[in-house]
Order: sequence, then C-alpha cells, then structure tokens
Amino acid sequence: MDKKEVESLYKNSKSFSEVASKLGTSYYNARKLMLSHGLTYRRGHAVSVSTTEEYKTLSQKIKFLYIDEKLSLRAIAKKVDLSHQAVSNRLKEMGVFLRKKT
Repeated sequence: MDKKEVESLYKNSKSFSEVASKLGTSYYNARKLMLSHGLTYRRGHAVSVSTTEEYKTLSQKIKFLYIDEKLSLRAIAKKVDLSHQAVSNRLKEMGVFLRKKT
C-alpha cells in the first residue's frame, strides 16, 4: 500500500483502530505501516495526518508563539487547531519549560 492510500484511509477514518480494521490487520501493524511512510498519527481531537516535516514545522510555530509571542497554551491551541494539552505536549517534546500560571 503506498503513502497516499494510507494517508487517505487514515484521514477518512474516525480512529486508528478503524484503519487497522479496514486494512485487516492489527493496530500495531497498521501503525507501523503508517510510520514507515513518514506519516504521524493524530493526537488530541483535531490533528490531521501530516508528514514528519509538517509536524516539525507546526512544532516550531508553536514554540515561536509560546516563547516569542508569549501566547498562552489555549491561545496557541486555537490558532493551530489542536487541544491545549497537545500544544503542551509538543512544547515539552522540544524541551521548552512551561511558564507558571499567574
């Protein structure tokens, strides 16, 4: 199965378990196939499939908005269409220390 087919199937499915079911394989094998094509999986409620490069670009945008623009996690979440927890997770993945609530 090529990258476009896997990406399309994932974008049109409600969950990753549904993708595995459509492929007739286990969750683990379906995820392995997707990652082998350089696709990332959804986290949170509104993340779409993206390439690894798009994931990195969005992560850098989140970091810029948080550090340079001093936006809150919730404000960033609205701008990039992610949950505030997903934004927090991305920042932590990049080694950014989160500000204390004031």
